[in-house]
Parts: sequence; structure tokens; C-alpha cells
Amino acid sequence: MKTAIVIALLIANSTSAHAAGKRAELDGVWILLRAEIGNLQLTPAGEKLRAAYDYQKDDPDFQCKPASFTRIMHTPSPPIEVRQRQDHVEVNYEFMDARRRVPLKKGLAPQNAPYAASKYPHLGRSVGQYDGETLVVETAGQRAGVLDTLGVPGLYQSDQMRTVERFIPDGDKMQIVVTHYDPVYFIQPLITCAFPAERLRNGAANPRKPLLSDLFRLRNNRSELGSVQNLRFHIAHRREYETYPCCGIALGRFGTYGHRVGSECAVTICH
Repeated sequence: MKTAIVIALLIANSTSAHAAGKRAELDGVWILLRAEIGNLQLTPAGEKLRAAYDYQKDDPDFQCKPASFTRIMHTPSPPIEVRQRQDHVEVNYEFMDARRRVPLKKGLAPQNAPYAASKYPHLGRSVGQYDGETLVVETAGQRAGVLDTLGVPGLYQSDQMRTVERFIPDGDKMQIVVTHYDPVYFIQPLITCAFPAERLRNGAANPRKPLLSDLFRLRNNRSELGSVQNLRFHIAHRREYETYPCCGIALGRFGTYGHRVGSECAVTICH
């Protein structure tokens, strides 16, 4: 209930003529600090698929394919970049090097738009518009399959999925509110509130909040673990890793996907 109230307030505030920030403030590189899930009520078909989910066999990340944009944003630490152009918005994600182009053409329906990420057409087609100072992105045409493997492991989507994202500016903070509509697997819209995002300046966030990706470095296209002890410390002290069976890590143009095998952490590098 608390999460639902917070989400409702965020949406209401974003539509106000006196928004906390200006749309120009959305430009930049951001780090997502945490995420909350609200209103998770699945149909019997959705419950059945989630119960049968096996992340070692069903997680598309192991094939170097992000399940969804929501799944990408649930990845702790890797940043996202927002660049607003005259006729489109670029949203680039470090995880899996997903580069997204969202047209701002008035009257354009998602089903008539180009694929949002040409490298990953299964992520669907997106269109954008502004609601006051808030950027609203609607996506349709996602391929049926796994929607999330981290925030809600084993959450599935049908090809009838429709997603609405709100990028809400607030100076050096940004809220992202994501709503999924799927009549096949959701009894009511699933609202994912990923908040807050913090602007990265000079490639660094708050120095008191070390990034997990700092523990990895690339040498000759290989991932070298800097400190197993440090990694285990982060896993033990961050709820994302304490709660979920998988963790995602990205560095540069590579998708570096960390996952647990027993008590150890294995790494898959996506080129």
C-alpha cells in the first residue's frame, strides 16, 4: 500500500504545471539507486509460469539478451544515459550495451515506430512525448517471454504487453515510474517504481556509495575479479543481492552478468 501511494504521488506531481524540475535536467548520465515493486497480482497463467521458472535455463541474460528495459533498470549500479534531441530521445544503458532511440513524432503509435533498440528487437517499439516537464515513453510489440529476472524473478510478459515509463526530472535527482499492462499475465497493471536516480558527475556518484562494477575490470576482453571478499561484502550488505538469486554487473560496452552458482559468484561476459 505504501509503495502504491508513493507511486500515485509521483505520477500526480509529474503532471503538475509546476514540476520540481525542468525537462532539460533529464540530460545526463544517471545511476539508479534502488527499485520497488507494487501491485503484483498475476493471473493463473502468470503464476504457473513464475512457479516453473528456472533462472539457469530460462534467464535470457545468459544468452546475452536483456529480458526487458525494466530488467535492465533493475541491474544495480550500471548507469543509464539520457540525451534529448529535437525529434527523438536517446536512452542508453551500460548493461548489455542497449542503445535505445525513442521518436518524439506527434501521433505516432508504438506499433508504427521503429524498434527502440535495433540490436535487441525483442524489446519492442517505443514512442515518446512530454507531459509538462515529464518525459513519457510508451512501448509495445515486446516479444513474449521473460519480463524480469531480478526485481521479480520469473515474471513473464505476453506479446500483448504495453509499457508506460515516466522520466520525472528533479535537479540532480530523477524518478522513473514504469507501468506494465498485460491482460494475459497481470490481473491489474504492474507498477514498478525505480527511484531515485542520481546524476553521475565526472563518471562518479556519491563517493560514500561505491559501485559494485568498480570491483571488476576488463583486460583483453576478460573479466578479472578484483576481490572476492569485497564482492561478498557487497552481496551481504545490499538488499538487491541478498534477495535475488542473480545479480547484474556491466562495464563499458560489455554486458558482464554475475550470477550465483551455489555459494560462489560466476561471471558471463557478453561481447
